[in-house]
This record gives sequence, structure tokens and C-alpha cells, in this order.
Amino acid sequence: MTALVAENALRKVIAIGWRSWSANCGGLVLAAFTITAIGFGGGGSSAPFGEMVLQLIAALTLVLWIWIDPSDGRWQDRMSRRAVHVLLAAMLILPVLQLVPLPPKVWQLLPGREVQADALALVGGDGRWMPWTMTPARTLASLLALLPAALVLWMAAQSSAFGRKLVLLAIAAMTGASVVLGALQLAAGASGSWRLYAEGNLGYLNGFQANRNAQADILLIGLIAAAALIYGQRDRFGRMRAMWVMASTGTVFVLACVLTGSRTGIALIPVALAVCLVIWRIDLRNLRILATGGAMLIAGAAVSWFVLDHSHALRRIAARFTLARDARAELWEDTMSAIITHWPMGSGVGSFRPVIVAAERLDAVDATLPVRAHNDYLEVLVEGGLPALLLLAVALVTVVLLALRARQTLDDVSRPHFLFAIGALVIIGLHSVVDYPLRSMALAHFAAISAGFLAALAARRPGATVIGESTE
Repeated sequence: MTALVAENALRKVIAIGWRSWSANCGGLVLAAFTITAIGFGGGGSSAPFGEMVLQLIAALTLVLWIWIDPSDGRWQDRMSRRAVHVLLAAMLILPVLQLVPLPPKVWQLLPGREVQADALALVGGDGRWMPWTMTPARTLASLLALLPAALVLWMAAQSSAFGRKLVLLAIAAMTGASVVLGALQLAAGASGSWRLYAEGNLGYLNGFQANRNAQADILLIGLIAAAALIYGQRDRFGRMRAMWVMASTGTVFVLACVLTGSRTGIALIPVALAVCLVIWRIDLRNLRILATGGAMLIAGAAVSWFVLDHSHALRRIAARFTLARDARAELWEDTMSAIITHWPMGSGVGSFRPVIVAAERLDAVDATLPVRAHNDYLEVLVEGGLPALLLLAVALVTVVLLALRARQTLDDVSRPHFLFAIGALVIIGLHSVVDYPLRSMALAHFAAISAGFLAALAARRPGATVIGESTE
């Protein structure tokens, strides 16, 4: 009898040890994949090699994740699982359906397909089955580019507190590395020797991204990740020392964001700083904090004015903030025309470039080639039409429900993770109004990580102790 009790106890100890080990290893895998996504996922569709490398690593990560199986005992909440499945379906179902061949009498009735139908009729191909999308190869490439983000959403939804902390550490560390790389890019000047992508904005801080706007978002989200990470270590290092580390990190990241030259990124700095203040529970009604903050702002303004007066790079950035008409307005007008032409079914995911060229007005044609709508919501409507709008609404409602559910489970450990997820999604959502952050696989990874964090937190129970949560 005693031997049987001892054997059962030993089995329980081994099971608990395996669960704790698998939870920690799962966090390491998720953090390593995050580092890879930032390093290789910043080029967009014009850098297929980086996308291919990231997709291959995603496949290996999936195999490793399944072998480790870190979700045991932590993803038992039915609502959270269903929400993740809904988000995955919202991400992937449209390009999959758009690749399905349709009979001639169906696809020829789709809006905007008249020219294609007439061209095929001239060569006797009007009886061919064709897919919903006008550009099957581009839609397939877009579907493959979505798979790493879908994978990280699924993994992040199963993450432990320790795993989330490792992810925040990976994001903060890679953001710092991007600042160092960006400094080298600025120092290289017109030679562009440190640029990772030929189409990167020369003379600005691009880091691992091909687009300065995407790099600005990386820096702002990295700032929030650093705030959440350092706040979690405040008791270990001392609150005052942690605050000084946070202030120093924030100063570097904010200055780097300014050096990207992204106007919207600079405008979003107060949003990121506000999230950091909420994470650190700083009460703005405190007069001492207000006085100290005001003094720091005055000193920072004075230093910035001096540096601006003696820095060619910052003068060039300041010159971008003018009242001149933005070319986005004309691009949006052409985009609206393309939406109307292909409404309500859309032209196919990834088809925006050839579609906008056909929709461009003659008086707007110049030496530049329109590549993106510079408004992700309008671009989604061009490519997906009404179905994409409905899927976007479903995804938004699902994320809001997850956030409301997660908010009920928060404690001092999970609260910074929750605020990081909300802050990252808000920054990406706001910047999508005038740019295309989700077209960067790195930022799509951040959005998926954030939604996954909300799902993981929503699956918790207030006051419950779960394997892997105690390793924070």
C-alpha cells in the first residue's frame, strides 16, 4: 500500500515537472520565433527571400511546438479556444475561398471581370474555370505570408506568464538591436551600406524594416514591451532604479522613432507613452509627478531645439511636417474607384498593385508607381470587398470580447501583459488609417502575439494557479 502511494506521488511529481518544463520551453520557442519574425519579416512582398525563410522557420516551429505540447492544463477555456478559431478563420478563409476555381458562368458575373472575360474570349478561353481572385499567384503568396502570423496567434493563446515575459524580452531586445542598426544606417549616410532592403528610406532610421513607418511602429510597440517587462522586475531591482532604466530606454526609443521620419509614427508617440504611464500606475494628479514631468519636458524641448538647429537629419524630418497636400488623398480617390469597380466581391487578396494601376486616373499618373493604398482598411475593401468587411468586423468584435473577458482575470503579473496587447493593437490599428503596417510580417506577428495574449489571459480564472503561471 505504501509503495503504491509513493508510486502515485512520484508520477504526480513527474507530471508536474514535465508540465512546468514544457511551459518554459514553449515560452522559449515563442520568443525565438518572435526574434526571427522581427529579423526576417520586415521586407514585405518585395523581399520574398526573407518571407520564405520566415515561412520555413514557422514550419519547423510548428513541429517543435507540437512535440513540446506546452498547452497542457492552461488552454481549457472553451470561449478562448473558440475565439482563437474564429480569428484564425477570419485570417485565412477569404484567400482560401478566392483560390477555388469557379465555372465560367459564375466568375464572369463578378464585378470588374469584363475585360478579363473579353480577353479570354478573343483566344477561345472564355469557357475556362477561373478563381474568384484576379491574381491567383499573388493571393497564394499572401495566404502563405499569413500562415506564420496564424501560427503565432495559436501559440500565444497557449502561453504562460513566463512565456509572455520571454516574448516581451525578445521584443524589447530586438527593438534595441534595431536602434543600433538604425544608428549605423544613419551614420552610413547616402552610401546606404547598412540597409537590409534596397527600397528602404535612405537617410532615415529603418532598422530591420524596409519601411520607416513600420520601423516607427516597431519602436513604439517595443517601448510598451520594455515598460511591461521592466515594471515586472521593479521589486527585484528596486522601483527607483527600474524607473530610471525605463526612462532611459524610453528616451532612446522615442528619439529613434523621431529619426525614422515617420510623421504618423511621431504623432503616435503620446499614445505609446500613455500606455507606459498606465502600466506603471503613474497618477497624473500627483503634483510632484506633474512638476517633475513638466521640468523634464521643458529640458527635453530645449535640448531638442538645440539638436534640431544643428542636425541636418532632424531638419529634414521637421521639413516633412508641412501643410503641403499629401499624395495619399489622390491615391485614396483612385482606391475608392477600385473599390466601387469590384464591389461587393473584391479583386482578390494581394491584387491591389495591378488593380490600382488600372484604376488610376490619367491626371494622377506620374513617374511613381502606386504600390499600396496607404490605408489598410481601404486596401482590404479593394481586395476582399464586402466579405472582407464582414470578416474584419467579426475579428474586431472577437478581440473586444477577449479583452473584456481578460480584464476580469488580471492580477499584478498579468496586467502589464494585457496593457501591452491593447497598446500594440491600438497603435497598429491607428497607423493602418494612413499606412499599411500589417503588410509587414513583423508587425502582423506583433498583432497576432497581442491577440494571442488576450486569449491566454481570457482563459485564466481570477485567483487560479495554473502550471507555468508561477514562473513569472
